[in-house]
Amino acid sequence: MRGEPVDEQSIKDGLAFLSRSLPVVDQAIGSNKFFLGKQISLIDFSLVAALDPVEAVDIDLSPYINIARLRNELKKMDFYTQCHTDYRDALQAMAKK
Repeated sequence: MRGEPVDEQSIKDGLAFLSRSLPVVDQAIGSNKFFLGKQISLIDFSLVAALDPVEAVDIDLSPYINIARLRNELKKMDFYTQCHTDYRDALQAMAKK
């Protein structure tokens, strides 16, 4: 987005990390309402922030049912919607500055 050269190795390393980590996170969430159970915690905020760019970089979370469910619920909450409704829009706005 900024015209910098693409670091292909970093992309490969990141995708490998996600392929190892996302199944573990998905299993850990399980059927919990939030990551650690019934109440929202700091890890939920961290999770939604870390996963915000997935659509912008074409990462499909659909195989990770628990992650996708939790992320969608968190994105409906006031703390999120008061910042932005779609990360791609926010990212594009930042890139124009």
